[in-house]
Amino acid sequence: MLTHKHAFMAALAALSMMILVRPVSADVIVCFGDSITSGVGAQGYPAFLQGMVGGHTVVNAGVPGETTHNGIKRFDGVMAAHKPKYVLIMEGANDVSQGFTRSTVAFNLRHMAGVARQHGASPVVSTITPNTRTPAIGTVIPSYNSEIASMAGGNQIPLVDSYSRVAPNWQALNTDGLHPNNEGARIIAEGFAAAIPSGGGGGGGGGGGGCFIATAAFGSYMEPQVLVLRQFRDKLLLPHQLGQWLVHQYYTYSPPVADYIADHIWLKAVVRTLLLPVVGLAYLAVHQTVLVLCGLGLLLPMAAWHGWLLFYRRRLAQAAGH
Repeated sequence: MLTHKHAFMAALAALSMMILVRPVSADVIVCFGDSITSGVGAQGYPAFLQGMVGGHTVVNAGVPGETTHNGIKRFDGVMAAHKPKYVLIMEGANDVSQGFTRSTVAFNLRHMAGVARQHGASPVVSTITPNTRTPAIGTVIPSYNSEIASMAGGNQIPLVDSYSRVAPNWQALNTDGLHPNNEGARIIAEGFAAAIPSGGGGGGGGGGGGCFIATAAFGSYMEPQVLVLRQFRDKLLLPHQLGQWLVHQYYTYSPPVADYIADHIWLKAVVRTLLLPVVGLAYLAVHQTVLVLCGLGLLLPMAAWHGWLLFYRRRLAQAAGH
């Protein structure tokens, strides 16, 4: 017999299905940048991003040779023309080549992010990718990236660390020492997708910055220990709903803690020591996933067996007491 309770549950289930299968609005995502974005000798990363963000429309607004100064000149027009929900900003490579300062690059990127917000769009900025074509330029890029990361963190702008995503294997990921090949572009696209809600890699402001406590303890977001923790977040947390929730909670509550750590030298040393085992486990999880899973496969049954023994002995002791 169909009761009111059953009818209510059926209606609730139907409503849930309608929500789950409702069409996703085709938001516009503008990829703004220079030749790294437009693509030289290979496809630009926007071509790969399109397949990672569902039904959203991806616009490649990259202009080869552009500096951040010239980018500012056309940024407002691009925003007005496409009315994007998200704008992914990757510029600065030509600024480094032409000798513009780190602070200038960071200031111009912040300005573009501000204009994006004025247009109602959510900005995401990226670090500058490697340059092995001109080694003298390539060696200073990390210092520019550190400035970009500090700017992004200070202005609550999601950061995608494209440099760290491709640098370890850059030799196999570029066409000419400066521009990524198709595989390099795909990896860069994955980083941006992870930073876009409902994108292919999850969402919630991942991909690069945000490791506030580790950065405060180790002194720079470019430190190897911080890189390991970022890789753990990007590869193992952000692709999953629970991981995205955990990262969001961390982003919400950790900045004041990180500020306190940064202001106390003795506390930095303590936190670094406490984080080392965490970094080690994160490294194993990222690079030795099978080994970690095998270890968990052994430890969890042992823990369950040990718990059952404790429970059984306690029941025996209670029985003997009666």
